This record gives sequence, structure tokens and C-alpha cells, in this order.
Amino acid sequence: MKRLFVYILFSVFFLCLFVPQLSAQTRQQDLELTVIAPINTPEGERVISLDRYRRFHVLLTNISARSIRLWQSWNSWGYQNMTLITNFGDGWATIRRQKPKHIDGDFPDFWVLEPGEYLVLEVDLSTAEWKGIPDLYDESQNAKMKVMFQSPRDVLSEEFGIWTGNIESEEVKVVFK
Repeated sequence: MKRLFVYILFSVFFLCLFVPQLSAQTRQQDLELTVIAPINTPEGERVISLDRYRRFHVLLTNISARSIRLWQSWNSWGYQNMTLITNFGDGWATIRRQKPKHIDGDFPDFWVLEPGEYLVLEVDLSTAEWKGIPDLYDESQNAKMKVMFQSPRDVLSEEFGIWTGNIESEEVKVVFK
């Protein structure tokens, strides 16, 4: 009887210790993140033009079997959820969207992605809200780039059932021009 009690106690301790980590890892696999930089040169380069068309897209795909809620990017909860991570050969650096001093009509608004659905987010680097964009002085620069999407856990994410976690895209080779 005493041995059974110790076994049950050990099992409960083990579950309490490792199940939250397994659950968090599984939750990270609910979404897939892909960078889409479709402006190609005849040589097949993916170009992000910093002097003309400073836009590219990020694709978020629900690869889980359940609905996922994500904060919309216009409100204060979703505004800074995306970070660009670049490497021009001298180490990784970030390009982040700066939080505005005030968002008119701010309220918790979210998208709902059903299983298999995707969301296309446009990244417009022409606005002053993005900080960390390299100044290339009319030159081209090869780089590796990936995107990180994160949504921290807080009271409202719990209340509205918003996906929380941190995922990264695969890195892609791009040319900043």
C-alpha cells in the first residue's frame, strides 16, 4: 500500500513537472509562419526594395485541428507581434514595429483561423513605424531574413482564448535594395 502511494505521488509529480512543457511545445506547432517576398529578379533573387516598393507578405497558417484566435495587428495587443530578424553577414539584428503613443478606438479585436485556414499579413516597411531598417545608400545588400511572431500571455489573452507563444519562420535569402 505504501509502495502504491509512493508510485502515485511520483507519477503526479512527474506529470506536473513535464506536461506543461509538452503542452507548450505542442501549442507552438499550432501555427506555421512563412515569409513571402515575391519580387524576383531574372536571376531568381527575392528583392525587398527599400527605395520603391517596401512591401512583402507573411503567411500564418493554422496547422492544428482546432480554431485559433490571433490578436489583430491594428490594436495595441497585436501591433508589435511581428519582428523581422535579418543577417547581413555581421550577425542577427531586428527590425521592429514601434508602438504608437496612441491608438484611436483601441479594443481587443482578433482574427479566428479555422483548421487549415491562413492569414496573409502585409509588411509595409515604408512607414516610419518600423525601426532598424538598414540604410544602404543606394546599394544592394544580400541578407538572410526570418520573421518571428509572438503573442504574450496576459489577462485578456486568457479571457478571449487568444493563441499565445512564439514561432519563427524558416530563414529566406533576400536582397535589400
